[in-house]
Amino acid sequence: MLRTCACCLNSELEIIWELPNLPLTGIYLTSHSEPSFEYLHNQNLLYCNNCSHLQLSKIVDPDLLYLETYTHRTSTSPISKSGNEFLLNTILDKEFTNKKQILEIGCNDIYLLKNLRGISEHRAGVDPIFDNNKIEVEPGIFVHGGFAESIDYGNLIEKPVDLIISAHTFEHIIDPVKSLLNLKPYVSDKLDFIIEVPSSVRMLEQLRLDQVFSQHINYYSPKSLTQLMQTIGLRFVSIIHNYSYWGGTQILYFSNYHNSDESVKENISKETFYSAKKHFLNEIEIIKFKLKSAPGRIFAYGAAQMLPILQYHLGDVFDLVSEIFDDNPERIGKNFPFDLRTIKELDGFKFFPDDTILITALDSAKPLTKRLIDKNINLIILPIGNI
Repeated sequence: MLRTCACCLNSELEIIWELPNLPLTGIYLTSHSEPSFEYLHNQNLLYCNNCSHLQLSKIVDPDLLYLETYTHRTSTSPISKSGNEFLLNTILDKEFTNKKQILEIGCNDIYLLKNLRGISEHRAGVDPIFDNNKIEVEPGIFVHGGFAESIDYGNLIEKPVDLIISAHTFEHIIDPVKSLLNLKPYVSDKLDFIIEVPSSVRMLEQLRLDQVFSQHINYYSPKSLTQLMQTIGLRFVSIIHNYSYWGGTQILYFSNYHNSDESVKENISKETFYSAKKHFLNEIEIIKFKLKSAPGRIFAYGAAQMLPILQYHLGDVFDLVSEIFDDNPERIGKNFPFDLRTIKELDGFKFFPDDTILITALDSAKPLTKRLIDKNINLIILPIGNI
């Protein structure tokens, strides 16, 4: 159980949302047998009154969270690839030059590192997907398996790090303060740090509380992230949002030698959260009513990794869905835990005029909606969020 704030170490955290039996996400099975691991976990969402940080109360064993059945690679996800392009351009716009050592925390398939050669010849990355030793995967790019809290950076880098990049990693880290302190001996006295994480502010503004799930331990506001970065003497410089990724991920730039006239303005309060939660649950009730009132068959389109969370909030009403469709060939023929519906291809299926399709890959709603319109589907439900 987590009892202190991950950003400011405040020990007086408040439970603001109880989520009993919350399912794991991103797990696809090739049979209908019950999973041989704990799939449902009682969770609480906690709020820090000091720095406005949101975090889960229970840590699920990473061996469960990231089973072999959990498959997320940047190169296989159109959304992730687009997000990486946006982040890359954001970094390049800073016009960094002659950096001695770049470090990427959570380097995944090294897409960013490969495209930052013009900034530095010396690039290193750490990610649990790699073996637990130093490997040169391309000229000038070294990687090392491990987690940010515990990896020995002395085994990976030789020069002081003067540019750190991290994209969609710190929301997964159990102890971000420890992770930064682990870095401290290896950083330059002129350090730039660019970090991208989902925005708790945008999550509430868009009523996307379906984005609370066990893989994401931390839900940062700019205020809480700025508080965290003070651990290694970094100051807030600027913020930009990628509104095409999770409805608005936040990319914050910190430095220990640059100052900024810009102040941290985005923040959340308990009142903001409770208001968003109320409206989110109202939206869920509206979806339930629409599904119960559907005139014909009901289908789901988008076997997204996060679908079990949407299903969790919809409850038994999701049983009205007769088939789940997806376009990813790696998901066809598989099923989610405790779900007998085998994921099928959309193409070739015969639809009737009174069929209803519920879009269940919410972050891909725009292309999925267009595809359904092109196939002359009459009744399309977008559960939550915007197109």
